Amino acid sequence: MPRRFLCPRHALWLEQNPENIDAVWSNGMDTAQQHLSRQDWSAALPHLGCAYEAAGLMANHPARTSDRWLKRETLSRTMLHMALDKMGHRSQLETLH
Repeated sequence: MPRRFLCPRHALWLEQNPENIDAVWSNGMDTAQQHLSRQDWSAALPHLGCAYEAAGLMANHPARTSDRWLKRETLSRTMLHMALDKMGHRSQLETLH
């Protein structure tokens, strides 16, 4: 999926500082969950997207030491897929891999 949630500057910063990815992922998922509990899909979408892209950065990082990041990427992708589907953005669902 092409990056569209993390700006290039933030993505580069996370690539250079992977120790911060956990906090970015957790914050994104927590904030998204607050919006999802109110069924506010559009408010949750950017947070889910950032979490998904952050997890993808860590899953591809050479320092990754466990499958934890693959699980986190899968969870955030699934939730992102759900939000896009609920919002009727079916054409964008095909870009998630």
